[in-house]
Amino acid sequence: MPNEQADRPVRLCWHGTDEAAAESIQREGFEPWTYFAAHLEDALAFGGPHIFTVAFEPLDFAGWQLRAPSRVPPECIVAYEVYTIDVRLRLEDRTHLYDFEAAYAAAFPQAPDAE
Repeated sequence: MPNEQADRPVRLCWHGTDEAAAESIQREGFEPWTYFAAHLEDALAFGGPHIFTVAFEPLDFAGWQLRAPSRVPPECIVAYEVYTIDVRLRLEDRTHLYDFEAAYAAAFPQAPDAE
């Protein structure tokens, strides 16, 4: 009998954060309303160098990010990597396709202006 769980499609998303939060996420998973990026580059740009690849049930969402309305358990984590500045710079060479400032302003219209 085939493994039905293994045959189900998933949607991979990424979450970037700092070292302290990464330790907690590995133990407890993600809190409700956590943001996940559709692309690795976005997770690095907005989250931090500690990157989680997370598997979700197939999702239908438009845009560059999603917000999970419920807790995401650690069992959904597919990979965890820490990106060095060298890797981040090489990835950023491809980010000219995105307007991150406009995307951030659209996602967080109430965000305070940077001083």
